[in-house]
Amino acid sequence: MTNPNQGGYPPYGEDPQPEQPNAPGAGNEAGGSSRYPSYPNYPSYGGDGYGAPAPGAPQPNYGDQPADYSQFEVNSAASMAGANALRYHGMQLTDGFYGDGTQPHPLNDPQANGWAHRKGTGKLRIGEAIAWAFKAYGKNPALWLIIGAITAVLSVLSSISSLPFIGGLAGIASLLLWPVFAAAALQQTLVVKLKSPSAPAYGKTLGVGAVIMVMATIAATILGIITFMFAFASIDIDPAALPQQPEEIFQDEALLGTLARSFGLAFGAIMLVVLLLVPFIVFPIYYAADNNGGFGTAFGQGMKAGARNYLPTLGLAIFGGLLNLVAGAPAFLTIAGVLGTVIGGLLSVVLMTLAAPIGLLMVAHAYRQVSGGPVPYDTAQ
Repeated sequence: MTNPNQGGYPPYGEDPQPEQPNAPGAGNEAGGSSRYPSYPNYPSYGGDGYGAPAPGAPQPNYGDQPADYSQFEVNSAASMAGANALRYHGMQLTDGFYGDGTQPHPLNDPQANGWAHRKGTGKLRIGEAIAWAFKAYGKNPALWLIIGAITAVLSVLSSISSLPFIGGLAGIASLLLWPVFAAAALQQTLVVKLKSPSAPAYGKTLGVGAVIMVMATIAATILGIITFMFAFASIDIDPAALPQQPEEIFQDEALLGTLARSFGLAFGAIMLVVLLLVPFIVFPIYYAADNNGGFGTAFGQGMKAGARNYLPTLGLAIFGGLLNLVAGAPAFLTIAGVLGTVIGGLLSVVLMTLAAPIGLLMVAHAYRQVSGGPVPYDTAQ
């Protein structure tokens, strides 16, 4: 019989038996009452309330978050029928507290889900997120190759300057599909085998993504204007000595070198500032896609999670950026004339097909860690 709390709680209303792994007196838990408190409050887990803070773990203050896991009713018909954790997709899977690194999440049921699940500690471990992303891709390659191919084709189309109309449509399509892809990554954290992605919080996720894009565009524009003003001011050239015709600039190698250095430094400064701001915008869309609180909560808790784990999140962003850089290398080689347009485009699609899902999956796993939700891991671990 499938039990979403396998490894956690006994059927409601029954006394735990000594042979149950978490029953008081079983030898692996400290004392505790032999009778659990009445529903909807969850029982003591090893003598301490399951929703109580884990020793030494940072604790959030969600405000509007529930203080229990009342949605995980162990006697539900779905549980009796052997359904897996996908039935909880779209429900709030956090309770406002973090685990201690070993504490099972209430939906833990490796037999039904394929993954085992710990309660997130609120702290991001980059290595775990990256390793799990590759493992999850390998366990469910058909779905992620399709999602990767769609992402790659839209990315290549949106970058073709000679087709501005097609590029604009591809950009809009990417924005509209992103909530579905993020939700699919979250579903992959619940079960090993996933066939049909669903996005129960699509509108909220789309709204959060759109606001983040607008904020990022405004910030990049302001930074660009300020930085390029400094770049112009730093150029030690008499304006009167500048060529009168634009084409003459390209014939003056010394002038071109000066301009390239100044604007190269300006562009590098913009990229550095943008990179330093990335940790604040990584998690809000996943809070929204997971239906973890309202619109404001998704922003607030997502930004707080990124700030609380600033350096690890920055490291995760850098790793994702390196993946994208490798995947985008054929496009740069095409622009430089090293590769033909067709070959460069095909190579870009292949590499992005492989790389894009890794980024989605590793951030989904990181989100589970920092939010205190169900963190998946292989039962072989």
